[in-house]
Amino acid sequence: MKKLILLILFIPFVSFGQRGNNQSSLKPIDSLTVDMQVSKGLINTYQNSKNQLFFEINKHILEKDFLVVTRFAQIPANYSGYLNAGSKTAEHVVEFEKKSNKILLREVSFNNISDSDDPISISVSENNFKPILASFDIKNSDNDKYFIEVTGYFMSDSPGFNIIRSYEKSNYKIGNVDKKRSFIDSAKSFPKNIEILHTLTFNVNKAPRENRTKTFSFQINHSIILLPEDPMPVRYEDERVGWFTLQKINYSSPKLKSDSYNIVRRWRLEPSDIEAYNKGELVEPKKSIVYYLDPGTPLKWRKYFKMGIEDWNSAFEKAGFKNAIIAKDPPFNRRRS
Repeated sequence: MKKLILLILFIPFVSFGQRGNNQSSLKPIDSLTVDMQVSKGLINTYQNSKNQLFFEINKHILEKDFLVVTRFAQIPANYSGYLNAGSKTAEHVVEFEKKSNKILLREVSFNNISDSDDPISISVSENNFKPILASFDIKNSDNDKYFIEVTGYFMSDSPGFNIIRSYEKSNYKIGNVDKKRSFIDSAKSFPKNIEILHTLTFNVNKAPRENRTKTFSFQINHSIILLPEDPMPVRYEDERVGWFTLQKINYSSPKLKSDSYNIVRRWRLEPSDIEAYNKGELVEPKKSIVYYLDPGTPLKWRKYFKMGIEDWNSAFEKAGFKNAIIAKDPPFNRRRS
């Protein structure tokens, strides 16, 4: 009887010990990624035979600013007349943040600003809490890099994607993503960006009479780009010229009120030879504006499209730059698989 009592008491003790050691039982990334397809770069991506997608987030990129641009790679023929493959659905700035045993994906806004040494900056910060777009469990034991599964985030119309527009929602009754007909197509990492291509399929539960569509399938591309540490100088809007602008609100304005103003959207053209540029000589930029033709552009027209694009160089020469715009053939000609 004594042995039986000791056995009963011992079993709960072992069970509690196992529950408390979940964190310490984590393994290093190398042992978790055996037989996975890896693409190394800014953020290493891993894919396995189960169509799961993983990110390896290095410690040094935490709380860095990333630009995320979401576009349609392919769309159904009966979707919307004003959209086509290549249309942008969303653009926003995000950052990765470590919180306990999780990696958070947070959206960053620069619309409301104030001077850092102005006490009102405390209020501006408190009233601009960064939204959490997603939360991922850390699955590895390494201290300087974090292995997270992001499959679920890319297998739905997640916050910030904006795949199904308000127009479609008002004309159709669209269900959730059908994960049996949705896939991670590819994940490629480069030194300054990563590219995620995936397919999302939605059930259409109710459609207008003229459209008997029952399914929408989209192929979506996400470009996640590390933004420069050194931001561009601000260029304020001049109302005499038509600009694409962004609105900002300065809470440290000397006008004794929050001051709304617009800044210009522009390319980062910087002279490669600042001395020659200041003398009024034409110089090439450190980084030219490069346009790639769409792979679907007919071969017989490509020459003329490139001529039309590069014809804008004459305007940039007035600003002191030569070869500011370069047009190139597409880096691939076959349809992406």
